[in-house]
Formats: sequence, structure tokens, C-alpha cells
Amino acid sequence: MANYRITILAALFLAVSAIGNAAENLAKVGGAKPYTPVKRSLKAAFWRMTQSPDGGRFALSDGLRRVVVNLRPVSMEIRSEGKSPGITSAGSLWRVRIGDQVLQSDDFEGTIVEARGPVITIEVGDRRGLGISGVLTFSLLDQSRLLVDLELSSRETRRVQVNFPTIPGIKHSDAKEISYCFPRRGSVINSIPIELREPHSGLMPLQFMDAYGPSGGVYLLTRDIHTVYRYFLLSKNASGVSLGVEYPEQEIGPSTRSRVVPTVLGFHEGDWHAALDIYKTWVRSWYKPDAPRKDWFRRVFNFRQQFMRFYIPGGEKYYDKATKKYTFAEGIADDAKAFGGVDFLHLFDWGASEKWGRCGDYAPWDEIGGVEAFRQAVKATQDAGIPVGLYIEGYLIDPQSRIAQAHGKEWEILDSNGKPLSFFAPAMNMCSAVTAWQDYLASVYARVRQETGATGYYCDEMGFADPSHFCYAPNHGHPVPQPPTAGQRELVRKIRRALGPEAALYTEETPCDVSTQHQDGSFTYAISSVRDEWSPSHVNLTRFALPSFKTFEIITCDQPLGNQIVPVRQVFFNGEGIWLEGPADKWFAPEVLDFIRKMHGIMRKYEDCFTSLWPTPLVPTGEKMVFANQFPGKKRILWTLFNANDSTARGELLAANHSPGAKYYDVWNGRALKPRISNGIAYLNLELAPRDIGCVVKENG
Repeated sequence: MANYRITILAALFLAVSAIGNAAENLAKVGGAKPYTPVKRSLKAAFWRMTQSPDGGRFALSDGLRRVVVNLRPVSMEIRSEGKSPGITSAGSLWRVRIGDQVLQSDDFEGTIVEARGPVITIEVGDRRGLGISGVLTFSLLDQSRLLVDLELSSRETRRVQVNFPTIPGIKHSDAKEISYCFPRRGSVINSIPIELREPHSGLMPLQFMDAYGPSGGVYLLTRDIHTVYRYFLLSKNASGVSLGVEYPEQEIGPSTRSRVVPTVLGFHEGDWHAALDIYKTWVRSWYKPDAPRKDWFRRVFNFRQQFMRFYIPGGEKYYDKATKKYTFAEGIADDAKAFGGVDFLHLFDWGASEKWGRCGDYAPWDEIGGVEAFRQAVKATQDAGIPVGLYIEGYLIDPQSRIAQAHGKEWEILDSNGKPLSFFAPAMNMCSAVTAWQDYLASVYARVRQETGATGYYCDEMGFADPSHFCYAPNHGHPVPQPPTAGQRELVRKIRRALGPEAALYTEETPCDVSTQHQDGSFTYAISSVRDEWSPSHVNLTRFALPSFKTFEIITCDQPLGNQIVPVRQVFFNGEGIWLEGPADKWFAPEVLDFIRKMHGIMRKYEDCFTSLWPTPLVPTGEKMVFANQFPGKKRILWTLFNANDSTARGELLAANHSPGAKYYDVWNGRALKPRISNGIAYLNLELAPRDIGCVVKENG
């Protein structure tokens, strides 16, 4: 098994020349200087390995940095070569918890058993006599990246919890301050003291994190395409930034080894953008959506959720309960006037039944005028150019539903105490890893699509895959406990297959990167789930890392949005769609409605920019706490700006590479701009009010 994995690791080399090639063909933007992707230094060479005479350590050098691995005991050091400044770190490479005992890597000794070609193989064993041993491998990918892997076994069967790799106390040799990028849901790009721990799931959709200083940084990138459950760890304190990956407890024994994801330990010049570019290049090497992404769905900016009968007022404009008549056209007309347009109609309670419950069966036709009347209302709406989406729940079934009576107890999630999960009780939570539940729910989607002809389909609660949905049921045919990510992925994959490639499929939260291949988009709480102190810009890096995947921001759920205009501005700043719920005249302040109308008009006018597959987040600007995102379109480039300051920002806030005949417009304020041109650079003079946005377009001549 170890030799097989080493062969696979050695085969994972990705050419450096592929990184950023397409992006470099785009026009670039910056603040004091135009933005250009950071390139690796030409001074770097391929890794050279040297060993100490006694075999007690080895060193890897590419001319810019030196990675020293001590073997007696095991630890790792990172330092700059010569006098060049850079990242430094020293300490344990992994941690193993066995009950109350904790072993660091320096509780192990190692021996190199093979150093042939690009792979270094090290056998390790614990020094405490606990019988923990294994294989540590370093694969030399290129002059700035190492692939590290660890497998542990035990002379007796036991449960262990492994953190690997761990890179502690990262500092920068020429700066007091070190910063970090942690692309959780609500990305954190900062330098303040912090403790972060998020599972690879909807709470941490991407697979990298980065620590950097003025002349470069170090990142970890896990290469997982199988949804292995794990946590990403980042802390910043007086000792520096520490990065790590934590795995749930697992069983090891004489013939059973621990499972971790091979992880890239990489170095770069510049800031976190370099790590993001490297991650995006790796994603492109395997990412293939199950169905082609739909341009019409990616052009949805105002996503309208409505109700027909229950829950939230407003549905009476869409359905008359007394006569069982549908009035979708009238309701959409009112909403379009309020919001500036309705690009998609999502019906929440279409499938709810007074007899059989809200969730489970989805066959309420006798209560709402029959399936044919509903189908015709959907068809008329879609013929008018407004796609219709239908709500279906991914976890919950009501106890009175027919499916709950038949299989509810058999399929429901059990917690660590063997009790049914209590979320949304009395509704029952089905385990997403149960094959029979997956097949049943997929059949519901297939049937409903055939019955209704709707264009879009929603799977509620899917995407989060949070730890609260671990299942401990012993009779489900899955390991105990079962993390939710793999089950959710397989459930959504089956739904995708049942619906066919033409329908749009979306979930409540953006799932982890691998799982996004099985759907077209999602709602997300990225903006509302992170506070200003952590993320002044509230940038959603997942939206930029996976740009074909459509996201709709939910700012508040099932309650009035009121006068919360700043997060709505941040939706525009990210170039995302907005999820709209509740009666417009009661749940939205007039100034918020005004903004949404204006935002929608601009996004529709420049939809080629806002649907770009090559957007760049947080390009340089001319003032601290003024942020800009870049969206290249057809013969034009658009920038959204956000002023996170509590004071007005004025001056040359943005710069762009100038081309002959190019014209510049302040789109938000409806005026032409006359930038200062110097050495082929256009410097744009702008003014942004506190906590406000801007929008600039360069039209090429």
C-alpha cells in the first residue's frame, strides 16, 4: 500500500508554466501599480537534497529557502537561504492523540529507507514504546512545492486522532507582522490574533490556507477529490501563525493504517493571491461538472423566494387559496417593480400538505388545484422568461408523511447517544449516507420534474455538511460515526442524475469544492457569517475560486432585512446574486429597495463581466481599507469597490493598464472619468462614502 501511494504521489507533479497562463492574457489592474500575477523568482532552482553524515537529518534547498527535517527525533525547520528574507518556522510536523496521551512528531524517530528520484521515504516509530509506527514521505514537486504524506499503524488495534501536517510558529524574517488567508465561508484575510478551526465542508469550501509577509509566504493545500472529512486549523499569536490539518478519530492496527490527504507544502513570492492561483490551477486539473453550467442560471441576480399558502406573508399575490387559482404573473409584476426585476421565482411551500406534512411526500395536488393547473402556471411563467424553482428538503421528513411512516425510524440520523437528531423536531432527520434514502429522494426529484416541468430544483440544508450531522446509527451500512460530507455528495449526485443536465440544481450552502461539481449553484451565508473585524471586505473567495458556480447571498433568513444596506452593498461588491424573501413593502427599507433596483440594473447591463470565468478578488487599490474586485468582460473590464473605512475615501483609488482609445466610466454615479495617464497607466480619481461601494468600467477602444 505504501509503495502504491508513493507512486501516486510522484505522479502528482503539475507544471509551473500552467499557473496563471489564462489570467495573464487579461488586462491587469492595481492601485499605485497595475495588478499582475506574482511569478516565482527565476533564482529558484529545483530542490537539492543533502543528508547529514550520521543520517540524522536531511535538508532540501531550492536556493531561496531551506527545509530541514530532523529525524532523531522528528521535527521540521523552514528558513531562508543566505541573506534573503522569507518565511521561518520550526517545530512538530504532526500530532497523534491516543485517549489522554498526545504524541508530537518529536516523540518519534525516523530512518530514511529510500531517497530515489523525487520521493523520500522515511520509516518512523514512536520513542515511548506505544507501538505506533508508519511511513512519512516527501515528494519533490518543483522548486517551490513539496507533497507530504503520513501513514501510521499500530501493533495493537486502537483509535487515534491525527493532525498532519502541522506548521507551527510561522514568522517572517524581515517583518514584525505576518498575515494570513483562511478561505472559510466568509473569508478571513487579516493579521490580527485569531483561532480558526473549520471542517472541509460548506464552512470551509476550499482546500488551502496561507501565511505570508512582505517577500512571500507558505501555504498548505490538501489534494482531496474524495471528500475526506477533516478540519483546517489556523492560529495567530505572539509566536506567529500556525497551520494544520486535523482528522477525526480513526482506528489503526497491524494491518490498518491511518488515512490522511496528501498535502502540498508550498512557498511563494507576493501575498495570498499566489496561493489562490496555485489552488485554482490544481482544481482545473480535475474539476468537471456533471452537467454543463447554464448561462441563464449564472445570469440570475435577483433570486426571488415566494410562498403560496404558508409561513411568510406575500404568497397571496401568487395564489388564491379560496379559488385555488394561480396568479404568478401578477405577483412577479409587483416584485419586479419593487426590486427592479425578478430573474428567478423559487416557490418554498408548493409541496407542503396539511394532511401529510411539509416535507417527505411532495404530492399536495388535491390541496392546490391539481397537478395540471400547477404545471400550467409554471409553464406560463417560464414562457414569459422567468425560470421557476421548487423547494425540496434534503434531510427532513414530517412524522405524518407516508415515507416517514414507512421508513423514518429506519433511516434517521442517530447522535452519539443513540438518540434521533433533534433539529427541527418533531420533523425527522434522514441520514444522507443511507442508500435507500438517496434513491428515494432522487426518485422524488425525477417525478416532480416530470409532473411540473419546472426548470430549477432546490435541496434544502445540503451543502453545510457540519459536524452536528455526524451519524452514529449502527444499522445504516456506513462507518460509525459517519461524517456528512460524503453522504451529501452522493445524495446530490444522484439527484443531479435523476433531474438530467438541463435542470438547475442548487442547495442551501455552497458545499466543499469537490461536491460543487454535482450542482449548478447554491445559496450562501458567506457575507453574514463573518464579522467586520475578521473580514473588513467580506469577500467571498469561493465565488472567485469557482466562478462558474453561482452563489446567492442570504443576509437574513425568515425575517425582515430592514435597513441593512451595507451587506447588500457587499453582495454587489462580490458580484453575486441576492436572495430576496418577504413582502417588499414591509421587509425592506426604501433605501435598500432603491439600492437593489440600481444594483440589478447594472448587473444586467454588464452581465458579461459579472459572469466572467476569470474574476480576480481584492486587486490593489490606492488606499488602505478600500477594496476592489476585477471582472473582465467582452472588450471591457469592470471593477467593484468597497470602502470599509468609516470616513470618505478620495483620490486615485484605482489604476489600470491604459490602451489607446480606452474610455472609463464611473458606472454607479453615471459619469465619464478622465484619468491621469502616466507611463501607460490610467489613474482613476474616485470618491467613496463610508461603507459604500463604487463601480468603474474600462471600455476598450
